[in-house]
Amino acid sequence: MASDVRGDGRGNGMGRGSGDSAPQTPPASHAQASQSPSPRPRPAYEVRDARVGDMHSITAIYNEAIRQGDATSDIDERTFEQRIEWMGSHQPRSQYPVVVITCNGAVIGFGSLSRYRPRAGYDGVAELSYYIGGYWRGQGAGTVLVGWLLDAARRRGYRMAVSVIFTRNEGSTALMRKFGFTRFGVLPAGVVNNGVALDVAYWYKNL
Repeated sequence: MASDVRGDGRGNGMGRGSGDSAPQTPPASHAQASQSPSPRPRPAYEVRDARVGDMHSITAIYNEAIRQGDATSDIDERTFEQRIEWMGSHQPRSQYPVVVITCNGAVIGFGSLSRYRPRAGYDGVAELSYYIGGYWRGQGAGTVLVGWLLDAARRRGYRMAVSVIFTRNEGSTALMRKFGFTRFGVLPAGVVNNGVALDVAYWYKNL
């Protein structure tokens, strides 16, 4: 399942305002400064190939998504060894990359391009997946990671990208729309997680 990973990558990283009272009017001498705050600097992100040494971080981020319950159809948390096997299944890696996104050297998310279906007629279609750690959701990391994956798909000659997202994952839904994906179907109650039925949406983008 795609996630941002929040609105931005995982899905539930969209912020909500707090407080009901109206703000006080600042003194005239400070009004201009108060109304024009300095923009918050965006973190410096880097996307690179995943390595075995990243797998502890990848496993932790993925298990966080499993516990959250609206980003993957896995129900039981994965082990380090299982995630190593998952990364190794992306063959050849030249066509099916597994990458991490970092901030100041720390792994904060990961993504991949996978084979959509094993039959040869689908070889031009790549399935895009992404997950962002909870703290980093809603801070642009998902946008950077999805953009990188789409560019990687184009460079590798894919004609279409597909992503699978729970309908209640508002953040990832917004990200799909931001990048021009089209929803082409919904599988009602396609996944049942701890007794909760979840609708699954399918998205595609021509490259």
